[in-house]
Amino acid sequence: MTSKGDERLSALIRDGLRHLEHAESGDEDDYFDFATEVGTAINAFKEATKLAPDEPWLWFQIGWWSSFEQPDSDDVFEDDVGDWETSRHALDRTLLLDPGNVAAHMLLAYRDIQAIYSNYVKEVSALFYGNDGYKKRKRRIKERLAISNEEATRSLVEEQ
Repeated sequence: MTSKGDERLSALIRDGLRHLEHAESGDEDDYFDFATEVGTAINAFKEATKLAPDEPWLWFQIGWWSSFEQPDSDDVFEDDVGDWETSRHALDRTLLLDPGNVAAHMLLAYRDIQAIYSNYVKEVSALFYGNDGYKKRKRRIKERLAISNEEATRSLVEEQ
């Protein structure tokens, strides 16, 4: 790479790191600034990969920061900063260049486990809150309990 290319690469990395520093030092209640700063940093690192496509550190930064999530109004996590496809691609690229990158392996494993858990939460939520079949089963159980209670009461009355 030429010295001009090296200078451009260094400037992009510094820019990305500066935005990450702003994101991490910002007000915790101001998610918009966090997302904006991280998004800008991700874009700087993506631009840097054009100059240094075989640099695993850059790819890991894209993968790591693209994986950040924030809870939505239902306390279910959604990707707000980046997206999982971007994160997965960058982490896969990291591991292609640096197969022993433990952090990339751990993040991929974490996300796989999280996906399983997220699907479980969605299925359970649908079962209890959004599934007509559950509502029908719940009504039938209540009806059976009501009948059982009536029978038990009648039985007690008849015994006395």
